[in-house]
Amino acid sequence: MAKFDKNMEQIFDVAPVETDTLPKVIEEKPPILFDNLEKDLMTDYEKTRENLDELIERGKEALEDILSIAKDSEKARDFEVAATLIKTITDTNQSIIDLHKKIRDIANYKQQSENNTTIKNALFVGSTTELSKLVKELNMKDVN
Repeated sequence: MAKFDKNMEQIFDVAPVETDTLPKVIEEKPPILFDNLEKDLMTDYEKTRENLDELIERGKEALEDILSIAKDSEKARDFEVAATLIKTITDTNQSIIDLHKKIRDIANYKQQSENNTTIKNALFVGSTTELSKLVKELNMKDVN
């Protein structure tokens, strides 16, 4: 029993406690908050993809109508609206490409994190004597 424990028992006037009788603490893994992360990711990807496809199709239909109106009226403002809609449809198409890139990046990151565990900055906490002993032990293992 440690000196600290003995002193505390004397200060608080309590009987010594046997460490064998103490209940053992069972470490539980923290609950995983994102059990369905991969499933949610794919669901969100599919929904986003469907929404973007639908917006592109509706944009194409609206563009045809706006272009026919612009041709009939020959007003600059109508052609400006058509040009803006064309730009919006183009941006939506680019959003689909960006979505694919993001999904691939997430999948690659997940795969890399599962496969690679790299220690970049290891820190030894101890005395130089302990470090010397550790280095000697490692050298002895390498020799054998």
